[in-house]
Amino acid sequence: MTPNGLKTIRNVADIIAFNEKSKIPPALLVQQVLISVEATDGLQNATYEAERDKNKGAAQIFIDYVFLKYSLDAVVVPSGETHIPALAGYPYITVTLRIVLLLHKHILPNFDA
Repeated sequence: MTPNGLKTIRNVADIIAFNEKSKIPPALLVQQVLISVEATDGLQNATYEAERDKNKGAAQIFIDYVFLKYSLDAVVVPSGETHIPALAGYPYITVTLRIVLLLHKHILPNFDA
């Protein structure tokens, strides 16, 4: 049992309850985001599923177009730009900016985008 009386955390409602019983300042908990999430129908929602499918299709078209147009096998991007492959359902690897800078400096010094 946790110090706040919860046996286990199984879902968002349990996290909300834990946060409400804790002494941590609410601003640090993003409590309002959790409360908003709990108020939704979750992932089994027709509106969510339609938007997800639309975004997935658009992301796949975008990535496929870029790969075909430039005959690419892979793309290196800063770690903050990984949302497009994620939306498309495509695999991706996140590398630190230091590695990207080293790659550009030592391996691709004459490459023009």
